[in-house]
Amino acid sequence: MSPSTYYCWLADRLYRVVRLQRLLPPPTRPLPALFLIAVPVTAAVVITGLFWLLVSSIMLADGRHFSTEGPSWGIDRLVWALVAVAIGSFGVATALICWLVWNQRAARLRAGEGESAGPIPPPHPALRWTLGLGYFAVFSIFTPLVMLGALENAMGALAWRNTRATLTAKGERLTVDAVMPAPVPAEQDFSSLPEFAALFQVDPKKPRSEAEQLQDPFRVFQLPHYALADRILPNGKTDPTPTPLHDWAEAFRTDHRLAIGNITNPPPRADEPLAEKNNRMLKRTPKQHHRPRDLPEYPAAPDGADDGTVIRTALTLGDPAFERIAQALTRPSARFPVRWNDGFNALLPHLAKLKGLQLWIELRTRAKLAQGDVDGAFADARSAIRLADVVRDEPLLISQLVWIAQQAIAARTVDFGIRSHQWTEPQLKEFQALFNRTGMLGLMAGAFEGERAMALSTMDAWCSRPSEMDRVLPEELPGFMTPRGFGMRIPGVVGLIRHNQSTLANYYSLLIRTTRATEENGQRSGFNQELKALEAQMDTTLNAMTAHASAYTMLTRQLAPSVSKAVDKSVRGEQRAGLTATACAVERFRKQHGNYPATLHELVPALLTEVPLDIMDHQPLRYRKNSDDTFILWSVGDNGIDDGGIFRNPKSNSDEILDWVWPY
Repeated sequence: MSPSTYYCWLADRLYRVVRLQRLLPPPTRPLPALFLIAVPVTAAVVITGLFWLLVSSIMLADGRHFSTEGPSWGIDRLVWALVAVAIGSFGVATALICWLVWNQRAARLRAGEGESAGPIPPPHPALRWTLGLGYFAVFSIFTPLVMLGALENAMGALAWRNTRATLTAKGERLTVDAVMPAPVPAEQDFSSLPEFAALFQVDPKKPRSEAEQLQDPFRVFQLPHYALADRILPNGKTDPTPTPLHDWAEAFRTDHRLAIGNITNPPPRADEPLAEKNNRMLKRTPKQHHRPRDLPEYPAAPDGADDGTVIRTALTLGDPAFERIAQALTRPSARFPVRWNDGFNALLPHLAKLKGLQLWIELRTRAKLAQGDVDGAFADARSAIRLADVVRDEPLLISQLVWIAQQAIAARTVDFGIRSHQWTEPQLKEFQALFNRTGMLGLMAGAFEGERAMALSTMDAWCSRPSEMDRVLPEELPGFMTPRGFGMRIPGVVGLIRHNQSTLANYYSLLIRTTRATEENGQRSGFNQELKALEAQMDTTLNAMTAHASAYTMLTRQLAPSVSKAVDKSVRGEQRAGLTATACAVERFRKQHGNYPATLHELVPALLTEVPLDIMDHQPLRYRKNSDDTFILWSVGDNGIDDGGIFRNPKSNSDEILDWVWPY
């Protein structure tokens, strides 16, 4: 029985089931248009009623009930939406096919093409079910799904096209190429050094042979001379304060290469081949928390050497490469060869290495200060400040956070010399100028631009290859929506991604505008209230966009950045730089007058053009000269309350921070 004959018989059967045989037209007459409405409505009412009765019985038996409050209501509505779509698709598809084939058959009969006008004999029951299920699957499930999927894809593409056109017309940069800094000549590029270029020689998409992996199994972990692992320190290191020099010296005096973490390894042979050495490291037991790797064999200082000499001798292992790095830090730019168009799959191996090098410079500077080599320590501290700015222009959130962290380490490096009164007045003047900077929140807005471009580029890749979502969102999505599940293969998923792309682009657009407005207003009146307003506005916007279960916003919350932490660290980093610059001015006053000033007003105008302001409340920075010939500087911090220079709340068991204090 052909599909045409089967659906003509089904139309006749439907009329008889609902007891409307008298309304059934003769075979030569077309079916009335009312048939298209009556069938799906009747099917929807009956099936929905049965489904509601079944679900209500199950939930009542379980002691639960439906409620418009709570997170479960969104799931309920999602289930009902899926049921409504399934019922509507089935009813409309069945009615439409019956209507079309009946009218085509009637037209052929009126044209006298020789078909029989008599009643269609019913198929055999077994054949009836076989044909019914087959035709139902093809015409009532797959065909409607494909049509709905195509419609959803078209609607999603239109929504994204309109959003992209609107944002582009406002001058917003949506592509990776438009956001990322332009390349520069190699002689002006710090990242062109071979030590850093080697980090990006591994192609993650290109499989390597076993021999290549054995020859260099940890190729991405270059620059081993600057990897100072805290786990080699005596008794470990858990608090954030700088490690005492004596602990570092004891670590270098000890043959720590034989005991790392909880694992004891046999000593390496001097003539051990590289392949055997790598095999030995790969076969280490899985007790170690960090990924196994060799630590460098630091040179040993003479017996009886002081702590500074021991540390300085150990760190000479990295001196040859650092001389090239320090010289390259005078170059004006850094453009690391990151594959930015890979979106969220782009590798950023240079960030961890730069931070490790920053810690290495800090330790070397402290060792030189301990040895009395002030000029050498000054050169290293200046390199530390320049190194912190290497990723300053990378418009990416993680790059900005690493920059802020590196700047904090550079400030701490300078602080050691301030508290030990070893910097000279010209050196302090240069440090003061280097740390006199503003506009860090504006750079964070640029990072949000880069995050948006990366997210949109990633979602473009998902539209071409939905399975790529598994590499970025392996756990955040429900199981049925994972690429390995059925959800990512149903028609219309590209349209859903496009709708999410549109929603996410609009969210980022608001975030970027609000962040820049916060930067402008905060510089005039203080950031305390402005940051709270920014966080409240973005939280309200995000909650409004994702409050209800919707496939159009399900990816937005997953890809939206954590605004509060990012902007807080940015503003705190700017305040830290201001505190360090002011501390340099205070130490310069001591160099000139023999004691610290009673107030910051004594620094004006000889050392400062005006009393520095607290960027949080736009009041003068808090300063106190202590009785033990020390001083502290502080900002009121996030809470906007002057707690007298107390960094952490002594009455709280949490890490609650009160004031932002120098020295840290």
